[in-house]
Amino acid sequence: MPRPLTRTSSSIATRSFAREYPAALRLLLDQLAAHPDEAARFLSSITGVPNDVRTKAIGRLEWGVTYPISEQVIAAQQDSADLAFRDKVIPRRIGVREAMLQIK
Repeated sequence: MPRPLTRTSSSIATRSFAREYPAALRLLLDQLAAHPDEAARFLSSITGVPNDVRTKAIGRLEWGVTYPISEQVIAAQQDSADLAFRDKVIPRRIGVREAMLQIK
């Protein structure tokens, strides 16, 4: 049975970087959440999505980083990964729980 939609997002880093620099990742995520205008400009610069679009999208988000990552978020991310695999957006199935690192 499909789960209800959950608004979540994730951040991606290489496993080795996340293991070696968890405090840097946590600081980055905390700063993005604390400064949404700067976050929009930063994300626009690295994704090519126009700043006005990013600003509007970020304004609609419920920002926050929670540790440990909840079962609800893990399940929602797994649903997204399954959809991406099913629609051939990614070449192989991903086990989100196994791929995820809890940075503190």
